[in-house]
Amino acid sequence: MYKNYSDKDLIETYNTMMDYSNKPSNDMLSEIDKRGGLENFKIKIKNNLSLKAESSRIAMEVNNIYSSDTDVDFVKKLVSSNVLNKDELDKVIEIKYLERKKIFHNKTITSKTVFGSLIGAMLGIVIGAFVWILLMRFVSPMFAIPYLIILYLINYLIIKFITKQTSSNLLVFITSFIATILALFLGIYFI
Repeated sequence: MYKNYSDKDLIETYNTMMDYSNKPSNDMLSEIDKRGGLENFKIKIKNNLSLKAESSRIAMEVNNIYSSDTDVDFVKKLVSSNVLNKDELDKVIEIKYLERKKIFHNKTITSKTVFGSLIGAMLGIVIGAFVWILLMRFVSPMFAIPYLIILYLINYLIIKFITKQTSSNLLVFITSFIATILALFLGIYFI
């Protein structure tokens, strides 16, 4: 049963069994024996935990060092590891750096965010009002609250598409909300 499992999957399944029943199944123990025995398997588990802890530590360091002016090579010079080799360390740093950069960019309000939000809001208000009118006339006016969610999603997706930023950006969130309210009022006006 466990012969097709990767080492990672086998470790996760083993840990789950140990958490729930405090004893792995006989089939699992048989597969572990085929892969080098229980002691070697426990060493793999310990190494796996050590690698995860080291990756988390490196991620925190990258987050602390990162600023919009920082480049990845500068971060690589500052972060070191006794657990990972140079290539593994560089790979983890690059991944965490790009993640942090994406988060930073997403939350930054730029002129593109402002103009994109305004253009997206204008489009969203018109489209949202049209959708509101259609929903109220042809579906049912009894479901007004869920329709507001639809209006918000329309506005948010249009603004997100134009700005390439998510609702984690305060301006995108606020503009989507305001555009939803304006679309509602415009839709009510034309009903």
